[in-house]
Amino acid sequence: MGAKMLIVCSIELLVKSIRRQLEPLNLEILTACHMDEALELLKSQHIDLLLTDNKLRYGSGPELIEQVRKKYPQIKIIIMSSLLEQNEIPPGVEFLPKPWVGDSCNQLIEQVKAIIKEAQ
Repeated sequence: MGAKMLIVCSIELLVKSIRRQLEPLNLEILTACHMDEALELLKSQHIDLLLTDNKLRYGSGPELIEQVRKKYPQIKIIIMSSLLEQNEIPPGVEFLPKPWVGDSCNQLIEQVKAIIKEAQ
């Protein structure tokens, strides 16, 4: 198996769609519905890439990113949102606009490919 990715999103249909799009990249994909679940997985798994929604149950994407940056600075991060502007994205974090259709699908695949290549 290749790199390990954690998707943090409470929208099950979106998670399924992302999984389907990324399937050809040979990633091991873990999922969490909320911030606390994500933090527990991060304690027990080696994660290479985190894809988080901006809005989460029991927290927010930026709050999760802040904690991940402190404890796991090597993890590459992508945040997806329909509300954030590019200038609101923390430095070193990739941005994926929602709604997640068409060009966003291709953008996600290209972002993940680049991160995987960089990690190798």
